[in-house]
Amino acid sequence: RLYSDSVLTTMLQVAGKVQEVLKESDGRLVVLSGGGTSGRMAFLMSVSFNHLMKGLGQKPLYTYLIAGGDRSVVASQERTEDSALHGIDELKKAPFVAGQMDYCMDNTAVFLPVLVGFNPPEGLSVSSLMKGGSATKILLETLLLAAHRTVDQGVAASQRCLLEILRTFERAHRVTYSQSSKIATLMKQVSTSLEKKGRVYLVGWQTLGIIAIMDGVECVHTFGADFQDVCGFLMGGHNDMFNQKAELTNQGPQFIFSQEDFLTAILPSLVETDTVVFIFTLDDNLTEVQALVEQGREKTTNIQALVHGTVGQSLPAPLKRLFPSVISITWPLLFFEYEGNYVQETGMSHRDRLASACLFLGEAM
Repeated sequence: RLYSDSVLTTMLQVAGKVQEVLKESDGRLVVLSGGGTSGRMAFLMSVSFNHLMKGLGQKPLYTYLIAGGDRSVVASQERTEDSALHGIDELKKAPFVAGQMDYCMDNTAVFLPVLVGFNPPEGLSVSSLMKGGSATKILLETLLLAAHRTVDQGVAASQRCLLEILRTFERAHRVTYSQSSKIATLMKQVSTSLEKKGRVYLVGWQTLGIIAIMDGVECVHTFGADFQDVCGFLMGGHNDMFNQKAELTNQGPQFIFSQEDFLTAILPSLVETDTVVFIFTLDDNLTEVQALVEQGREKTTNIQALVHGTVGQSLPAPLKRLFPSVISITWPLLFFEYEGNYVQETGMSHRDRLASACLFLGEAM
């Protein structure tokens, strides 16, 4: 369905609206808004594309709204997405952005609303809550990347541009599933921990940390898990990511997500039945990764790694020896055919290109 003429036509229309903002950026924003999973997706896209724009030497233009505020990014608060009044209140706090459709349609002189909906069921759970998170992520990243690419080149977005990016996702799919046997082993280890009343901690750096948080939160309402069963943590700074960081301060155990939280609340209390999955790229601070892994191994032997790199990179032997199992995904240089050429012309670092590539892993990809 992603390749259907109707979907591609709509994606072109939305990409065109984003182009308008990118071309005349003064006082304008691209706002991504949603509730629950969609709101967390909005957060991920906003942070990721602001990171992209900063790497290109451009002023960030993305922001997000999520039902329930920033607390809903790191904890499950699904009922908040059903409040229309809450959505309008959020817009009134910042009347220069677009978001909830009713309010926007009544104020078209200020807002340019675009509704993106794509919710086919995914074959991962019988739960009706498991909708098209992967498809939504692919749609958003494709049309937003197309908008940026074509604005930079001074041309209109085209179906050819969209198809080139969609085929990049196909390559990401093949690279990921080339590690199917090791992924299955990791899943078995996680299942064993949960069966033994242990807990699973997903520890990620940069964008991968956001995805780790999302995966942990999604387990609550999708599978009926306790909020402590699967928890994600974001390593590194996050001061410029959230709209209202104060909403996340001293809110109790359901709202822990930061590196400090992991070091003070989780690491000292790890037990043998727990599993810790470290998710990072070979451009991250590997000294910091190794120090955390060594501390974790003092508490549990169930330490796993999901590592991303490009051709020519390898995990240092001292760090590799600390893991009983490593899922090491090497992205071929072909993967950067669009992203690499585009960002190299503007001076973006290799690290930023790899972070962009890792976005494609997404939810349940």
